[in-house]
Amino acid sequence: MKAGKGSPSLFTSVEKKCIVGLSSILFFRMYGLFLVLPVFSALAMGLDQATPLLVGLAFGAYGVTQGILQVPFGMLSDRIGRKPVIMGGLLIFVLGSVMAAVTDSVYWMIAARFLQGAGAVSSAIFALIADLTRPEVRTRANAFLGGSIGISFGIAILSAPFLSQAFGLDGLFWLISAITMLSMGILLKGVPEVEPSSKLVEPESAARMLLTVLKLKSLRAINLGGLICGTGLSMVFFLVPLMMFQHLFGIGWQKDSLHWFLAGVFLFFMGFNVFEPILPSLVSRLTTPETKGTATGVYNLFQFGGHFMGALLAGLFYEQHFEWLVGVLLVLEMLFFYVTLNFQNPGKTSPSKTDENTALPSINEKGTLSDLKAGSTQ
Repeated sequence: MKAGKGSPSLFTSVEKKCIVGLSSILFFRMYGLFLVLPVFSALAMGLDQATPLLVGLAFGAYGVTQGILQVPFGMLSDRIGRKPVIMGGLLIFVLGSVMAAVTDSVYWMIAARFLQGAGAVSSAIFALIADLTRPEVRTRANAFLGGSIGISFGIAILSAPFLSQAFGLDGLFWLISAITMLSMGILLKGVPEVEPSSKLVEPESAARMLLTVLKLKSLRAINLGGLICGTGLSMVFFLVPLMMFQHLFGIGWQKDSLHWFLAGVFLFFMGFNVFEPILPSLVSRLTTPETKGTATGVYNLFQFGGHFMGALLAGLFYEQHFEWLVGVLLVLEMLFFYVTLNFQNPGKTSPSKTDENTALPSINEKGTLSDLKAGSTQ
């Protein structure tokens, strides 16, 4: 049934402005992270005192602070407002990028990457889109944000080799600094204001909510999947540039073996592209509105922790014991396969009526937790 000429638009003007602005900010933010992935390991080997282990540490360092700070930044945005937290995170990211652009030492590069990751604004951005959109269009609005991440990934992977050849590693970080400052301008001028929520989560309630989310079996399986996807992604992006530059494996395998490795990489990305969009959506389906932010933050913690672990392991075993990397990834994947054998498909059960979901806490008007189970008022 087609809408008539007088039919209202799907989004209001405020919602359109919010979606365009936040999608642009997230696009530039994630483009800056993705841009260095395909070329960092090869170019960073030219830094002073660089070794595969230290380059691997620098490669994955942002994942540590990025994951750890997602939940605290999300909670902070509940108290002081979304835009100040996002602005502060973008500023931290700029400082880390400038630091990475001017350094010639691998140790300072590690510090710069840690600082880059400290600008963890994804959770605050998704919270802000929820604040500024109606419930009936919120899923579509989130889809625009997710699409901006996917587009940024594709453009970054395609443009990184050309930009790195033209400007070098320091040039990439200067470019990242510039587009992040552009994001800060978009945030100031292109995103509407929103008042901080009056329903604040008290520290004790937040801790209980976090523990509750961590205890859920279904979410533990999803978090494990995020950890494994992140680990594999960092391993691949660390190893492929070095192998394409050197045309041989770090343990002395012959050049012909590179073709088998690239075939394996292709198969890995086929599986990765299946899980990458599914896992976050499962987090949303298996949680209540009150715990969705916490559960998403925990998932991001595991995913970015995997980014760090994968890069660190790749740097550690690159020159020797390369087969150990394959072994570690295979063990993790088999573990994930075993865990998913008993995973309940939320599509067959209403997300709000699963046994685990009804045990999730909600937040009352005083900012403390209350049980969602019927008849649980004591």
